[in-house]
Amino acid sequence: MLRLMIIEDEQIERETLHKIIQDNFHDIEAIYVTKNGLEALATYEQHHPQIILADINLPGMSGLEIIKRIKEYNEDCEFLILSSYNYFEYAQEAIRLGVVDFILKPYNIAQLIETLQHVVKHIETLKSEEIDKSELLEKIHKITPIMENKCVYSIIANESELIIRKNLKLLNPKLCSGFCFILTRNHYENELLMNIKDRFSRNQYHCIEQAFHGSEIVFVFSEEVMQKEDIEECAEVLNQLDFNGYTIGIGCVVNESRKLHASFLLARERCGSNVSALISLSNQGENIQIETMDVHKYVIDFMNIFEKMDEESLRKKAQALNLALISKSFQDVIDILHQLFHALLQETYQQYPTIKKINIEMEQLQTCLHPEQEVPMFLKHNLQRLFSCIVEERFKNTNALVKQAIRYIDSNYCKQITLSDLADYLHVSPYYISKLLNNSCNKTFTELVSERRVEASKKLLQSNEQIKEIAYAVGFQGQNYFTKIFKKYVGVTPKIYRNTFEDEA
Repeated sequence: MLRLMIIEDEQIERETLHKIIQDNFHDIEAIYVTKNGLEALATYEQHHPQIILADINLPGMSGLEIIKRIKEYNEDCEFLILSSYNYFEYAQEAIRLGVVDFILKPYNIAQLIETLQHVVKHIETLKSEEIDKSELLEKIHKITPIMENKCVYSIIANESELIIRKNLKLLNPKLCSGFCFILTRNHYENELLMNIKDRFSRNQYHCIEQAFHGSEIVFVFSEEVMQKEDIEECAEVLNQLDFNGYTIGIGCVVNESRKLHASFLLARERCGSNVSALISLSNQGENIQIETMDVHKYVIDFMNIFEKMDEESLRKKAQALNLALISKSFQDVIDILHQLFHALLQETYQQYPTIKKINIEMEQLQTCLHPEQEVPMFLKHNLQRLFSCIVEERFKNTNALVKQAIRYIDSNYCKQITLSDLADYLHVSPYYISKLLNNSCNKTFTELVSERRVEASKKLLQSNEQIKEIAYAVGFQGQNYFTKIFKKYVGVTPKIYRNTFEDEA
């Protein structure tokens, strides 16, 4: 429903206009009547009518001035001017302000009604177009992720150039140049992905991303062939983004759709490398080919990781395998994973014969509705099952290693030692020794070191040495932290503990 405001200083004119509009326009739900500029502006601010019928000659503020003021609030409001004077300069100014029509008094009622009918119809048409536009944008918003997913998949699966170009045109017919970069991490933050898109879009680039096999694959496109300065600009954007905690690989810039797959392959190969963004974007690489999957090499790598009990390396190797599987057909993925786990199981039984009695049955990968999500989950689950079985087997004979760990702590507690230092000394992974100490001693590495430092400090507190100096001597980085840890284990502060010896004396 529409709202209309009449601005007219003559009472008879106001009432006449109100009556004409009320009788002939049932779609207009509210008619507001004002007699001057101040009333008109206040009424507009409160009710926001879509149609304004204004006299030019008003006391204090002219109709044209009122229109100027209201235009500052809303450009879409429709205006009709009433005037007793046929001044050309009035008409010029009215047209400049976007007034729909200029009606001279005394007006013909039929003409007035016809003019208002045109205005109402125009508003209804605009409203209908806005609804259609809104519905279209909503549909585009819903289908865009599907189109982007399809486009990314066609590139990484190395489909024909015709299909890739077709998918790109669906997103934007002008896209002609771009590059790929890949992020890997245990989880992804939507804020970072939104920031990536925002930063590139601000520089007039089109950015699409999709999660595949545990990695976030991002393509950045340009509507023009990217030159040296464009590459430098993209490198600068990448350098400014915070990828802390992520492993990143950056492919080269290519100017042909058929070469986008090569950029993806380079990004995959460079994951975890320290090559700068500018060099990565500029370096086209050698002749990149889809490599033949060497299952045997993965078996060796995973068994070495199992031997070291290195869970972090296990995660990274699984991510690398996920990336290598992206270009494979689903049937190839099933075959590769079947070979991998069959070989891993046989190697496990050979190296740890007692595990064979457990008779581990590895799950089989079946048809997936969403392979990009289900394959990584399947791989992670089965690798973790093998990893856990081997960890339990290795923990059966750990007394000697625990004794070595305790001796290392006893000899080095006064230094700033870390769990990694202990692991390096014992030639095992931090994960392995941490779990070993937890299982054998029911304490963490940090707790064991803190206890040893507190015990050493007790003897020193019987001397006249300052408490601050004692804290540093046993390995604490400051008196406050020493006091906090000492009280946690002993129940009193170092000062009170020292006073007990002075009282006895």
